[in-house]
Amino acid sequence: MAWLGDASSERVDQAVFNYRTQYGTVGKLKADGFQSEDFADTYSDETEVVRRIRQNVVSRVWPGLTEAYAKTMLETLRADSSYKNPTAKWNGAGGYDVSATRVLSDPAGWSTWMSLEDSEEAWGS
Repeated sequence: MAWLGDASSERVDQAVFNYRTQYGTVGKLKADGFQSEDFADTYSDETEVVRRIRQNVVSRVWPGLTEAYAKTMLETLRADSSYKNPTAKWNGAGGYDVSATRVLSDPAGWSTWMSLEDSEEAWGS
């Protein structure tokens, strides 16, 4: 078997989505630099608020690469901030398997800030 010098062997091992959340009180978030217009004027500084963003998490593997191409892939993946933990493993058969997890955030961005009580109703936690 010839070892590959390109990424044509790519496969997706796992793909899931999750929600990343930010939480705090209005007063603490304002102190941390969030603008007052980010919060409804109906919220007091003690109100607990939360917002979220959807993320797609995709684990990819490129099996059977030459050593030289595996090094190139690692450099490329490490330069892209959307890829997390790129690694290369000797596969025992003479080639290398490169793997990484890509995290893509929803292009629509963060949801609006809402009170914790309202989020439980809206998001059904």
